[in-house]
Amino acid sequence: MDRKHKILIIDDDFTIRQSLLFILKDKYYIFCEKGALQGINCLAQNKVDVIIMDIRMPEMNGITALKQIKSMYPGVEVIIMTAYANIETVQESIRYGASDYLVKPFDVRDVHAIVESALQKREIRLGLLSEKNKLFEANLYLEEILRTAKQEIFKTVESNIVTLLKTVAAKDGYTWQHSGRVRELAGKIAETLKLNFDEILWLKFAAAVHDIGKIRIDGNLLIKNGQLTPEEYKNIKTHAEIGADLIKDTGFMNDIVPSIKHHHEHYDGTGYPGSIKGEGIPYQSRIISVAEAIDSMAHSPFRKKILNRDQIKRELEDCAGTQFDPKIIKSVLSSNQIWHN
Repeated sequence: MDRKHKILIIDDDFTIRQSLLFILKDKYYIFCEKGALQGINCLAQNKVDVIIMDIRMPEMNGITALKQIKSMYPGVEVIIMTAYANIETVQESIRYGASDYLVKPFDVRDVHAIVESALQKREIRLGLLSEKNKLFEANLYLEEILRTAKQEIFKTVESNIVTLLKTVAAKDGYTWQHSGRVRELAGKIAETLKLNFDEILWLKFAAAVHDIGKIRIDGNLLIKNGQLTPEEYKNIKTHAEIGADLIKDTGFMNDIVPSIKHHHEHYDGTGYPGSIKGEGIPYQSRIISVAEAIDSMAHSPFRKKILNRDQIKRELEDCAGTQFDPKIIKSVLSSNQIWHN
């Protein structure tokens, strides 16, 4: 059988993915991914006709993924899958471009009928597109290929910088692991704040290298027991500007230089190095500041006491408007994704 149509199944439940694969594999070419982000990456590399996607998934839910997919690939039909069908869910899915929906547990005949209907809608939609719109869809596909290439470049550069961070870790045994956790936390916060793909990519890169300036700080100061002298503290504070200068020297990463330089600024203007306040602080810096504080309170070996989740939340709430951007803190405290682990 000529399986000319390609179907992408996105669901974090392995059993559901396998069931749909078994139902559809004889008639269509099937891709399977366990999450929305992996599914979007799959779309960047493969021409897909129809997506069957769960509405409740970790990292990025189905509605958020639906909006992103339809903005990048308007010609792809999306079927939303849910175990909790209600009129609000259906209406929201259709409003954002879903072709149809499936209710779990699904009937084999329903699956085939809904997929066939989606393919017919796609053929009609593509048939009505002008040559200009067809070109627009092709450009979106090419842009995503370029976006993926950019990610690969970032990974290569980041791996080289990780080598430098390991040098810092050799000094204090902490910075490398800390930077990795801050990177992931910053990414989750950015998703909660609904930043776009490129903004999240740059933010996570900035978070990964935010402490790179410590490579030029005396290792004895980084691991000193007891209180630092004013002169020692002044020395350590220079790591933010040193890191910004190091990144600036690379050339193409100039966009994240302000984020690194100002990640220790406080919302009330009492931070360093510029004593900037409020929205004058780069937005990425304000996010990294929150992510760094959460990780420090949960993991830092230099704190007198490691805090639990509830204590960290109280600290963040207490410091909203002074150390941290209160809008970011409000979003962070209300996000289940950030506090999942």
